[in-house]
Amino acid sequence: VAYLALPEAYDPVLWGKKGDANGKNCLWHVNWLMQRDNRRRHIATYYGALYTRLQCIRYSGHLPLELKQVADQETSGLPRGSDKNWTVNRCVVTSRPRGNKDKWRISRMVFRHFADHGKMSGVKRAMW
Repeated sequence: VAYLALPEAYDPVLWGKKGDANGKNCLWHVNWLMQRDNRRRHIATYYGALYTRLQCIRYSGHLPLELKQVADQETSGLPRGSDKNWTVNRCVVTSRPRGNKDKWRISRMVFRHFADHGKMSGVKRAMW
């Protein structure tokens, strides 16, 4: 199976050095964990379809063993983050990994703060 090489922008070595003339690391997100998760999301999006196809071949019960072994070798040749399960749903404001509202991609505390101060369209506190 032939697949495209990873674009230079997603290379882990160059990820933090883009756009800085001095070669220092640049933090483009709230913290490094969020930046790493964003890079993993790009890699998973880029290789996701191929990775899913190879996994289906590997775990199929009807295909010959030789084909499964070839798919296993091809999967090992893909970047480590090509599986979508490596991504972590983080809050885009605070980078908190737990207690997130998936629809808005923010944590529950930030959601409550924005809703209380009228900064979220169509959302208000429940009153009964």
